[in-house]
Amino acid sequence: MKIIIHIDEQPKWKEVRSNLHNLMKAKHDNFNDLEVELVATGNAVLSLLLDENYDRDFYQELADLDNGGFRLCVCHNALGKYNTQNLDVFPFMHVVPAGLIEIVQRQDEGFRYIKP
Repeated sequence: MKIIIHIDEQPKWKEVRSNLHNLMKAKHDNFNDLEVELVATGNAVLSLLLDENYDRDFYQELADLDNGGFRLCVCHNALGKYNTQNLDVFPFMHVVPAGLIEIVQRQDEGFRYIKP
């Protein structure tokens, strides 16, 4: 089973984090073949920046998902829109050229799309 989760608004992170946690639990409990990719676009990318105010618990939570085999992506176009190109994103994030293109390509590969 392949799932892609799309987030484009910062207020949605709480719900997305819950979804990701539940998917990781499912992967460990029953669905070893589960593939999950997160794609952050829009202002949701602002939560993924390593600056002096970054949320260390959130960082660790995403790092654990990365270590668990989830692919975590951030949109280069969105980073540019918010003038964040001089800031680093969390090091385990994959910067993709265009988040929406990434989503469509993954759908062509059989990923199911979820946007909380």
